[in-house]
Amino acid sequence: MPWKPTYTIPVVIAGLVLLALVGAAFSRMATVPVADVVSGTPTSTATTTALVARPKPKSKNVSQLQPKLTYDAAMDQYRDRRFQFDGCVATPSFQTYKAGSLVMLDNRTPDGVEIILDGVAHRLYGYEFTMVTLTSATLPHTVKVDCTTNDTPAYNVAQIFLQR
Repeated sequence: MPWKPTYTIPVVIAGLVLLALVGAAFSRMATVPVADVVSGTPTSTATTTALVARPKPKSKNVSQLQPKLTYDAAMDQYRDRRFQFDGCVATPSFQTYKAGSLVMLDNRTPDGVEIILDGVAHRLYGYEFTMVTLTSATLPHTVKVDCTTNDTPAYNVAQIFLQR
């Protein structure tokens, strides 16, 4: 008499439930509101528009949900409001903007980089860029910019002075 496993259906159902839970967790991560640059608390005034100049990654993230802008168009539009990161070397290292300004964070290396503005992380793939609205509950305020690439942190790589 051939052996017939009796647990096949429960195992398949458990696998499908696990897959649904993982999918729900990833979709929730893509819809988390952007945090205030200073406090890290969710607000409606702090927004991030992710714009990529390379093919979409396979996982669903914020960059897939936002409008696209070519790198050349972004360079033209944000030429005076751009921070380039070559590894964790920021150019420029100091800049002054009015609160509410939209700036471009531009990763110019093939490696991923995490750019942290006052504790709020913005992750960029190789050669990816994003736009960030600079806000603060108190003005004037100096935004401290930290960076991590290849699991190596760099602190205070740039400063952004926000004014009224």
